[in-house]
Amino acid sequence: MVATSVMKAQVLRGPDRMELETLQVPRPGPGEVLVRVTHCGICGSDVKYYHGSVPLQYPRILGHEIVGVVEADESGRLRPGTRVVVDPMVYCGACAECQDGLTHLCANGRLAGMSADGGFGEYMAVPTGNVYPLPDHVPNSVAVTVQPLTTCVHSQRLVSFFPGDTMVVLGMGVTGLLHAQLARLRGARLVIGVDVATWKRDLVREMGVDEFLEAGSELERVRKLTGGRGADVVIDAVGSVPTFARSIELVRPGGQVLVFGTIPATSGELPFYQMYYKEVRVLFSRAHRPDDFRTALRLIERRQVELEPLVTHVLPLARAREALALLEDPQAPRLKVVLEHSV
Repeated sequence: MVATSVMKAQVLRGPDRMELETLQVPRPGPGEVLVRVTHCGICGSDVKYYHGSVPLQYPRILGHEIVGVVEADESGRLRPGTRVVVDPMVYCGACAECQDGLTHLCANGRLAGMSADGGFGEYMAVPTGNVYPLPDHVPNSVAVTVQPLTTCVHSQRLVSFFPGDTMVVLGMGVTGLLHAQLARLRGARLVIGVDVATWKRDLVREMGVDEFLEAGSELERVRKLTGGRGADVVIDAVGSVPTFARSIELVRPGGQVLVFGTIPATSGELPFYQMYYKEVRVLFSRAHRPDDFRTALRLIERRQVELEPLVTHVLPLARAREALALLEDPQAPRLKVVLEHSV
């Protein structure tokens, strides 16, 4: 059983109003397991939630990239002390979307860290089916990247990609580098990474990227590398109107653009004529499904993806606001920023 009845958590009580508070440890209900959170990654969406760019119900505990240790499981499926990663998406299983296997689009779904409390606290009560044991060789601080990997796995299932194809990835952040590695596993002939931060040049080449191009000067180089046609697939891992428009320029006629980053609702004009003229297939993806978690963990177990270089900063839970500011700083040489919980 739990050795304490209280826990520390970073509680968001309104836009830009987050403080470390003492709360009661949640009691797991039927079919739930109590997880002691050891680490939680910070995502760009957490920054939006923090500032109020995305509306939330307050108070809220952020964080959906959650790793921890099983504290109690009355079902007996998992022993106390088992290291686990948490699937933050809870779905009803009964709505039309769930019945069609689209659990990530559940009409009644909840996402930890957004519509339910997440991993910026020391304990969570989680449905038993939402926790997955971790491979022994992956440290908890690195395992926070499992959840981002699941979203990349899910989105690439939507893309028709064949051995020998060329892929351009705009944005060499955590998910961009994961996309590059998945493209390599799928037999890409050429993987081109584009980013504004030139300090990433050496790192990306160690992680499956053949050519690193500085953003703003990539168009002619991509055309040259692809014999003037453009890339078969372009993934926009930034999520902005300018990068989406650039994707349309970089893709070949009849190619595919995957918009992986989230574009705000009111962001400007899109190049609709060029999309029509080139007959580009534009794809969007959202979140992940349970099978994407299982696939991601198999890739990790087989050591087919590299995760450790993606984690550049680990800060204590008490410094969560500093960690969010670090993630926002465009000049900071950082990739994944992680909160470490000391219970």
